[in-house]
Amino acid sequence: MEDAAILEDAAAVIPLVECLRRIEDPRMEGKNAHSLVDVLVIAISAIICGAEHWTEMEAFGKCKKTWFSSFLKLPNGIPSHDTFSRVFAAIDPKQLRQCYADWIQGFMKGVDVQHICLDGKTVRGSRHAPDNKRAVHMISAYARESGLVLTQEKVDEKSNEITALPDILRRLTLAGTTVSIDAMGCQKEIAKQIKEQGGEYVLSLKGNQGKLAQEVERHFECAERDGFVLLEHDAHTTLDSGHGRVETRRYDVVGDANWLDPNTINLR
Repeated sequence: MEDAAILEDAAAVIPLVECLRRIEDPRMEGKNAHSLVDVLVIAISAIICGAEHWTEMEAFGKCKKTWFSSFLKLPNGIPSHDTFSRVFAAIDPKQLRQCYADWIQGFMKGVDVQHICLDGKTVRGSRHAPDNKRAVHMISAYARESGLVLTQEKVDEKSNEITALPDILRRLTLAGTTVSIDAMGCQKEIAKQIKEQGGEYVLSLKGNQGKLAQEVERHFECAERDGFVLLEHDAHTTLDSGHGRVETRRYDVVGDANWLDPNTINLR
């Protein structure tokens, strides 16, 4: 495995060590060969560098033992893959998620984050029909410029994205950024929260806001027919190829929304 740029210097991981010390150790005291922080730091470092299984975490730790020893105690060497599995099954995932989010956002200080994308994806292969286990659906917030995931939230169903979005936004530093969300996030309270946290937003408008979508479509159809005269207007065209097809997309932007009456549009 190749080291990610984020792990080129042990100094980049020290703040992670301090963040992870806040996680409560659920294991029985006095019967642990490895400290909780050691296990978590090695695991997260391995994941950043591409590890996907417990055995790969163990292999990564052994390969980088000298490096880990420069800032971890490792009294009994590198944990086994079984230890990684048991520890992650026992710890509080909410505590781990918050620690990771705090570390990443602290690490991102000084990095010019202009665009934060929020998107929901179903984890492939996570559904298990024999046990009637539904597929895992995750919402991720990532910085477009760096490609780093800032935080994630697991939701039971796609419809629950609406309730999960406010919690995710509260964990993020939005001042000076533009947040983009698909149609699920096209809600008045979501837009209000983003503005209150100092950010701007781009929300996708689709059928879940039927009346508003119809009004916007009608406005753009009329504006295009009239050549966008007397309107503050800009346009951009992209050409993309992939999945056996070529797509040309045209984006028209108008700055005047005075025609939209908020009293007649029921934006939930």
